[in-house]
Amino acid sequence: TTASDVYSLGVVAYRLLTGKHPFAGRQRRELEREITTTRPTAPSATVERGTPAAHALKGDIDTILIMALRREPERRYPSVQAFREDIIAHLEGRPVKARGDSFAYVAGKFVRRHAVAVGAAALLLLVLLGATVVGFSLYREAEQARVEAEEVGSFLADLMATANPLSEDGRPDLTVREALDLAARRVDTELADQPSVAASLHLTIGQAYRNLGLHDEAENHFLRAEDLAVDPARRDRALVGRGEVALARGDYAAAESLLTLAVAPDRAPDPEVRVTALWNLSRICTDLDRLDEAANHADGAIAGAADPTHRVEAVGQLGVVRRAQGNYA
Repeated sequence: TTASDVYSLGVVAYRLLTGKHPFAGRQRRELEREITTTRPTAPSATVERGTPAAHALKGDIDTILIMALRREPERRYPSVQAFREDIIAHLEGRPVKARGDSFAYVAGKFVRRHAVAVGAAALLLLVLLGATVVGFSLYREAEQARVEAEEVGSFLADLMATANPLSEDGRPDLTVREALDLAARRVDTELADQPSVAASLHLTIGQAYRNLGLHDEAENHFLRAEDLAVDPARRDRALVGRGEVALARGDYAAAESLLTLAVAPDRAPDPEVRVTALWNLSRICTDLDRLDEAANHADGAIAGAADPTHRVEAVGQLGVVRRAQGNYA
């Protein structure tokens, strides 16, 4: 249905902008319960508070994605075209329909569109679109970041247009899997001269394939991300992604090797990437009855977790280990 298409594209856009899923549940039942009973976390709340990324996501982007992900189908965007129009309106500095048309909001948009200090508005757009690139450093050269961010934004808008039955090349019956396959085919051809942008998109597409249980496709994109990434943070995310795919396949040896490499002393991975790797290593060691190692990995994940969801997961994993050890205190 149209409502389902809007919701599915909302999830894809959410992951592109934040690198995270709108709901925290990892198991199917947990996800079903959260989707039907809770409101998704606002994108701006998934990044570190007070950062430029949080400021850029807060407002229109929060409102647009929350509207696309509403539990009630009738309260979502009436079509993919309406969803896409709001995203384009925001990128162009115009009011978005999801926010309504209060005087203060519309006036604020008008001022931002016509302000003499175009540089400040350009920086705001830079930070917003920069957030769509997983692991993108907000402190890089402004011109390089602007170009990369605009490429990702354009790619996302074109992808949504493909699912729009009113566009010239639109397909009303396009599934999420088909949209991912289409995006996968287009990344290397359309972004051949933008390896950093392509690496980020390969990483996000790999995560989406992994969530669908398509392990071969996921691994291929993680490998492409690792090959193309120019910064260590993206390479580490790809490495952990490959480890998670190996774990999902039941290949504990390969998974442990990849995840151990990601947290090696000579590497300095993103703190939350390190937490994810340690959490998975604890799961592996628990399944292999190496409980002391499992406890050490879980303790490390707890110590490094800044994200509340990751901290809860790490504490829960430590509880699993302690129960396996017979320690109920």
